[in-house]
Amino acid sequence: MRFFFAGLAGFSIIGLSFIATTIFMNKKLQGHPQPMIAIMCVVEACMAYNALIQVIGPPYFACYFYLNKFMAIFYPNKTRDDCLEIMCISN
Repeated sequence: MRFFFAGLAGFSIIGLSFIATTIFMNKKLQGHPQPMIAIMCVVEACMAYNALIQVIGPPYFACYFYLNKFMAIFYPNKTRDDCLEIMCISN
């Protein structure tokens, strides 16, 4: 199920990014409602990315990209597990 949702979210993010980029780059599409539609596409792509992280699970996502080790560099008094717990609570 995670693989299916990851693929669906990936297609959604790519498609929405393509639409927003097309609207922002094409001078003919700079009429009244199109810039607002492009902003909505960017926001929707961000929401799809956040939903993907929630489905995958913040601990798996953080451990896969070693984000807890990266955060431990900036907080030398905390262990990697403490940093992972802080990141999961903040998400």
